[in-house]
Amino acid sequence: MALLFGLFEFTDLPVEIVYGIVFGVGVVIPGLLLQYTDYGSD
Repeated sequence: MALLFGLFEFTDLPVEIVYGIVFGVGVVIPGLLLQYTDYGSD
């Protein structure tokens, strides 16, 4: 939420770019990290 608020308030990026960045940082990167590090697997 802080990233979303910060990007909206302090940059002039289009809405689509802001949502893309937030999605990438919040969903894609953590998923890739979990997949490649096997953190939390048995």
